[in-house]
Amino acid sequence: MILVQLTVDEEGQFVGTTKNTPTSMHHTMRDLWKGLVHDGLITQDEFDKTTFVNYYRTVNEFKKPFESVDSPVRKAGLTLVSIETKVVTCPYRDKWLMNGGNPNAHALWFIPATRTWSNSTFTSGKKGVISGNCYYRCY
Repeated sequence: MILVQLTVDEEGQFVGTTKNTPTSMHHTMRDLWKGLVHDGLITQDEFDKTTFVNYYRTVNEFKKPFESVDSPVRKAGLTLVSIETKVVTCPYRDKWLMNGGNPNAHALWFIPATRTWSNSTFTSGKKGVISGNCYYRCY
């Protein structure tokens, strides 16, 4: 059986935060959203209620069910044969570089693509159309 999991590698790298990705999308979004608090467009409480539900396990956390004697995984007879991590390049950054780094061209596809998975996070903290303001500030 092969298991594939987004994880934090031994060097602290994880999706969107690697040696080759100089800017973290999640940190940028957090900072832009925090700017809306500073500008009085949302409250601190609304900011606090906005949470991206991402958690990337470390390699040790991923291995634990296979190594812990009391684990149901281990009791079921599953054993870990090998484990390795690989850094996957950021597809957003790859496309940015491939298209010459033009911010306007990049924004035309990046913002709608990003909104597909992040918009619900922003609207969970603040009801209404204010979430678009965060994307507008990206560009």
